[in-house]
Amino acid sequence: MATSPILSSLQPGTTAQKIRNRKRKTKSAAERICSIEHSMGSQPEVRNIFEQVKTALIDPVVGIRIIKVTGDDSVGLYAAGLEGHSRITAHYHRAGSEIYQIQNGEGTLHTGIPLSGEGVAWNRPLNVRSGDCFIVKEGQVHQLENTGSLPMMITIVCPAAHLGDDRFMVREATHQ
Repeated sequence: MATSPILSSLQPGTTAQKIRNRKRKTKSAAERICSIEHSMGSQPEVRNIFEQVKTALIDPVVGIRIIKVTGDDSVGLYAAGLEGHSRITAHYHRAGSEIYQIQNGEGTLHTGIPLSGEGVAWNRPLNVRSGDCFIVKEGQVHQLENTGSLPMMITIVCPAAHLGDDRFMVREATHQ
């Protein structure tokens, strides 16, 4: 009696069975990383970003409390707090985008295109609230405004230079 190709591929000792067994023995990337960290005896560092932001100094350039959570010299994850009824100074960056997530609070996002002479062609403002995520593109003027009375908590992924020499302030203007 002839064995079907499907049944023969499931029999022990066949190539298909050996591959299946090998896959079961292979650890996932996460398992390998955990194994390495465990074998090195290191313990993950746990930090509460909400508590850290409360004690961070206010960045005098844009008017926001901000800390670096993790990252390297080129890109980082930042946590920021914006006091109630306040706004970040309108600015833009020449290199790289920023990804924002509103952790809690509500406000208005103002974006636009810089014009010659420090003016801005403003877009229609967007309402943002807890759970919202958005990207601010390279060269786009942006200003986040906290319209609530409680501090707004934000996480931001961006190039490290966005907190340094790649910040260009624009004159405050009336938004649409």
